[in-house]
Amino acid sequence: MQKQKIILTNEIHQNNPVVSFVFEKDATLINKVKTLPGARWSQSRRFWYIPKEQFTLSMVFDALQPVAYLDYSALKGGQKKPEAGKKHARKKTVMLADLSDQHQRELDGFMRWMSQQRYKNLLSENERYWPRSEQAGASD
Repeated sequence: MQKQKIILTNEIHQNNPVVSFVFEKDATLINKVKTLPGARWSQSRRFWYIPKEQFTLSMVFDALQPVAYLDYSALKGGQKKPEAGKKHARKKTVMLADLSDQHQRELDGFMRWMSQQRYKNLLSENERYWPRSEQAGASD
Protein backbone atom coordinates (compact mmCIF):
# COMPACT_ATOMS: atom_id res chain seq x y z
CA MET A 1 0.00 0.00 0.00
CA GLN A 2 1.36 3.37 -1.01
CA LYS A 3 1.47 6.21 1.51
CA GLN A 4 -0.71 9.24 0.89
CA LYS A 5 0.58 12.79 1.08
CA ILE A 6 -0.61 15.22 3.77
CA ILE A 7 0.11 18.91 3.21
CA LEU A 8 0.46 21.02 6.36
CA THR A 9 -0.15 24.75 5.94
CA ASN A 10 -0.63 27.79 8.15
CA GLU A 11 -4.19 29.09 7.92
CA ILE A 12 -6.58 31.43 9.67
CA HIS A 13 -9.85 29.73 10.67
CA GLN A 14 -12.55 31.67 12.50
CA ASN A 15 -10.01 34.44 13.20
CA ASN A 16 -7.59 32.01 14.87
CA PRO A 17 -4.24 30.78 13.52
CA VAL A 18 -4.34 27.05 12.79
CA VAL A 19 -2.29 24.41 11.01
CA SER A 20 -4.38 22.65 8.38
CA PHE A 21 -4.06 19.06 7.18
CA VAL A 22 -4.97 18.69 3.52
CA PHE A 23 -5.23 15.19 2.07
CA GLU A 24 -7.50 12.99 0.01
CA LYS A 25 -10.25 11.27 1.95
CA ASP A 26 -8.92 8.11 3.56
CA ALA A 27 -10.44 6.38 6.61
CA THR A 28 -7.04 5.32 8.02
CA LEU A 29 -5.65 8.87 7.83
CA ILE A 30 -8.81 10.39 9.28
CA ASN A 31 -8.67 8.01 12.25
CA LYS A 32 -4.99 8.84 12.82
CA VAL A 33 -5.61 12.61 12.62
CA LYS A 34 -8.54 12.29 15.07
CA THR A 35 -6.14 10.92 17.68
CA LEU A 36 -4.01 14.10 17.62
CA PRO A 37 -4.65 16.44 20.58
CA GLY A 38 -6.74 19.44 19.48
CA ALA A 39 -7.51 18.04 16.00
CA ARG A 40 -10.84 19.23 14.60
CA TRP A 41 -12.72 19.04 11.29
CA SER A 42 -13.77 22.27 9.57
CA GLN A 43 -16.97 21.69 7.65
CA SER A 44 -16.77 25.15 6.05
CA ARG A 45 -13.13 24.87 4.94
CA ARG A 46 -13.20 21.10 4.37
CA PHE A 47 -9.92 20.29 6.17
CA TRP A 48 -8.66 18.94 9.45
CA TYR A 49 -6.78 21.42 11.62
CA ILE A 50 -5.07 21.94 14.96
CA PRO A 51 -4.96 25.37 16.66
CA LYS A 52 -1.49 26.84 16.24
CA GLU A 53 -0.83 27.08 19.98
CA GLN A 54 -1.50 23.31 20.36
CA PHE A 55 0.47 22.23 17.29
CA THR A 56 3.80 20.43 17.66
CA LEU A 57 5.43 19.22 14.45
CA SER A 58 7.34 16.41 16.12
CA MET A 59 4.15 15.01 17.68
CA VAL A 60 2.32 15.15 14.35
CA PHE A 61 5.28 13.65 12.52
CA ASP A 62 5.57 10.77 14.99
CA ALA A 63 1.86 9.99 14.74
CA LEU A 64 1.41 10.28 10.96
CA GLN A 65 4.77 9.35 9.45
CA PRO A 66 4.06 5.58 9.49
CA VAL A 67 0.92 6.02 7.34
CA ALA A 68 1.58 9.16 5.24
CA TYR A 69 4.19 11.46 3.75
CA LEU A 70 4.11 14.88 5.42
CA ASP A 71 4.78 17.98 3.36
CA TYR A 72 5.43 20.70 5.94
CA SER A 73 7.38 23.05 3.67
CA ALA A 74 4.60 25.66 3.83
CA LEU A 75 5.01 25.89 7.60
CA LYS A 76 8.54 27.23 7.11
CA GLY A 77 7.36 29.76 4.53
CA GLY A 78 7.03 33.48 4.74
CA GLN A 79 9.68 36.10 4.95
CA LYS A 80 11.20 36.90 8.28
CA LYS A 81 10.43 40.37 9.52
CA PRO A 82 13.51 42.45 10.18
CA GLU A 83 14.42 42.71 13.81
CA ALA A 84 13.94 46.13 15.39
CA GLY A 85 17.08 48.20 15.59
CA LYS A 86 19.01 46.19 13.02
CA LYS A 87 20.06 47.83 9.80
CA HIS A 88 19.68 46.05 6.50
CA ALA A 89 22.89 45.05 4.83
CA ARG A 90 23.51 47.06 1.69
CA LYS A 91 24.56 45.42 -1.51
CA LYS A 92 28.06 46.31 -2.55
CA THR A 93 28.43 47.83 -5.99
CA VAL A 94 31.12 46.07 -7.95
CA MET A 95 32.75 47.94 -10.78
CA LEU A 96 33.61 45.72 -13.68
CA ALA A 97 36.62 46.18 -15.88
CA ASP A 98 36.09 47.96 -19.19
CA LEU A 99 34.96 45.63 -21.94
CA SER A 100 36.76 45.31 -25.20
CA ASP A 101 35.00 46.83 -28.23
CA GLN A 102 34.05 43.35 -29.46
CA HIS A 103 32.52 42.35 -26.12
CA GLN A 104 30.74 45.69 -25.77
CA ARG A 105 29.13 45.25 -29.22
CA GLU A 106 28.02 41.73 -28.27
CA LEU A 107 26.59 42.98 -24.99
CA ASP A 108 24.75 45.84 -26.72
CA GLY A 109 23.32 43.39 -29.26
CA PHE A 110 22.14 41.14 -26.46
CA MET A 111 20.56 44.08 -24.63
CA ARG A 112 18.70 45.10 -27.82
CA TRP A 113 17.46 41.52 -28.15
CA MET A 114 16.36 41.54 -24.49
CA SER A 115 14.42 44.78 -24.98
CA GLN A 116 12.67 43.25 -28.00
CA GLN A 117 11.69 40.31 -25.79
CA ARG A 118 10.05 42.76 -23.34
CA TYR A 119 12.81 42.72 -20.77
CA LYS A 120 13.06 46.51 -20.98
CA ASN A 121 12.32 47.11 -17.27
CA LEU A 122 14.97 44.62 -16.26
CA LEU A 123 17.49 46.25 -18.55
CA SER A 124 16.93 49.77 -17.29
CA GLU A 125 17.42 48.56 -13.72
CA ASN A 126 20.60 46.66 -14.58
CA GLU A 127 22.17 49.47 -16.60
CA ARG A 128 23.43 50.92 -13.35
CA TYR A 129 25.60 47.78 -13.12
CA TRP A 130 26.43 47.53 -16.82
CA PRO A 131 26.35 51.05 -18.24
CA ARG A 132 26.57 51.27 -21.98
CA SER A 133 29.84 52.63 -23.19
CA GLU A 134 29.79 56.01 -24.88
CA GLN A 135 31.46 54.51 -27.96
CA ALA A 136 28.74 51.91 -28.43
CA GLY A 137 26.02 54.52 -27.93
CA ALA A 138 27.55 56.72 -30.64
CA SER A 139 27.42 53.91 -33.21
CA ASP A 140 23.64 53.25 -32.70
